[in-house]
Amino acid sequence: MDNPFNRKLFVFIGKPVRCSRQLARDALAEVGGVTDDRISTFTDYIVAFNGAEKTKSYQKAAFHDLHGHMVMLTEEQFFDVIEGKANPPEPKVLPKTGGLVIPAKAEFAEQRRLENERVKNYVLGTKQLKSMATHGVPLEDGGIMRVNFGASVVMKHMVEVKKAENISTESE
Repeated sequence: MDNPFNRKLFVFIGKPVRCSRQLARDALAEVGGVTDDRISTFTDYIVAFNGAEKTKSYQKAAFHDLHGHMVMLTEEQFFDVIEGKANPPEPKVLPKTGGLVIPAKAEFAEQRRLENERVKNYVLGTKQLKSMATHGVPLEDGGIMRVNFGASVVMKHMVEVKKAENISTESE
């Protein structure tokens, strides 16, 4: 069964009591979740660890949680979901206050939904690579392997240059 945190973007605030931040990040990565350093439009969950209430990020997170844009979790809730003991809480739904609502045209609604999904997948992939480069990848023996994606970009560029040289040499 898929964990509900699979393909979800998280921001950690404060210092975990139960384990280190790295171990919390690794536990999340094992179930398919992705961590980020800043709250953004794409953030799904904020985990408020010990001391989070004292930060500006917590105030921002509390506002977004109150308005149903994302869900704030405690450390206990976070680990209960990771361990399969509970489901994450649903986002808060504010009562409608009226106002003019213009329904989207059906042909554009599906197109907009697909585009939003594509952008979300791109952002998740990018954040996952950034997290791997910044915090490393957990290994089975408990160690952490650092990933240098810059080296692969340089190597790819060198291969492209070599291919271009061979093409220009063969055409002469």
